Amino acid sequence: MVLIEVLSLSKNFGEQTVLRDITFSVAPSTMTFLLGPNGAGKTTLIRLLCGLLEPSSGSFKIAGIDSSRIADIKRVVGVVLPGERNLYWKLTGEENLEFFGSLYGLWGRKLAVRIAEVVELTGIEEFYRTPVERYSTGMRQRLSLARALLHEPKVLLMDEPTSGMDPIAKHQMEELLRKLARNGVTLLISTHDMPQVERLADQVLIIDAGRIVAQGSPAELIAEMGQKALIRFVLDGPPDEVVHAISQQQLGPVDVLEGEVRLWSSSPDETIGELFAILRQTSTQLLRMEVTKPGLDGVFWRATGRYWELDRGGPE
Repeated sequence: MVLIEVLSLSKNFGEQTVLRDITFSVAPSTMTFLLGPNGAGKTTLIRLLCGLLEPSSGSFKIAGIDSSRIADIKRVVGVVLPGERNLYWKLTGEENLEFFGSLYGLWGRKLAVRIAEVVELTGIEEFYRTPVERYSTGMRQRLSLARALLHEPKVLLMDEPTSGMDPIAKHQMEELLRKLARNGVTLLISTHDMPQVERLADQVLIIDAGRIVAQGSPAELIAEMGQKALIRFVLDGPPDEVVHAISQQQLGPVDVLEGEVRLWSSSPDETIGELFAILRQTSTQLLRMEVTKPGLDGVFWRATGRYWELDRGGPE
């Protein structure tokens, strides 16, 4: 069974093509994550699916409803977008929920019951009766999620739901996302948080330059494409001579970020042995080393030609 079905979806802004022939499907009660560099088209895709933008070509269905019936789609979709004034800051969280619930056609006891349900589900009992202007980023995001759940949507579209959150708030949000999926909600989430994707995703779509360049479960993608381990190390002095030797011996792509040398390798054990030989030749002392096994960052590199470092990147 498929709950979200996207077929050859494209979006142009004037002469600029932002999304190109996007096709994918999402199964019910799963979490699908969109990964990609800034400007790849992730947010545009979310906005198309929730009806904030119209596609230039192609179509999609959500819960069996065709994209030509966007008003009906909005009845089964909840949306959480960053930077949107989708809450009234002078009102309390409860007053916001009462207002938005009325827009969904909820009144009286039915509205009161549903507010109580989403308040408990999102864990905002302690603060939802205080003005939104006093909320932290995490508190506002959880209230926005409660608002999006008022009409019991089958699908939840989220753009960077944990951006700006501290570790505790991020963990709370991730637990909430897991609970929603267990309760039958289907989630499509855009994020820059690679570890979060590895922890939560049932399916990953990597988008680059408006196209899907890789697609599958994290395990499938890592098995197929995540072939390079990342070796990070710090030396007791300037790394220039060592980096030059690594490049000369073609041990793998290498760069330096804030004093830390980063070396990508398909055979990390062999590469580390060759690296120690270089360190002996250059009389350089190793202060610290960490090896990260192949993961989605390696998949991202293979799919896009870019190294994932929360947009700071590695060698292009």
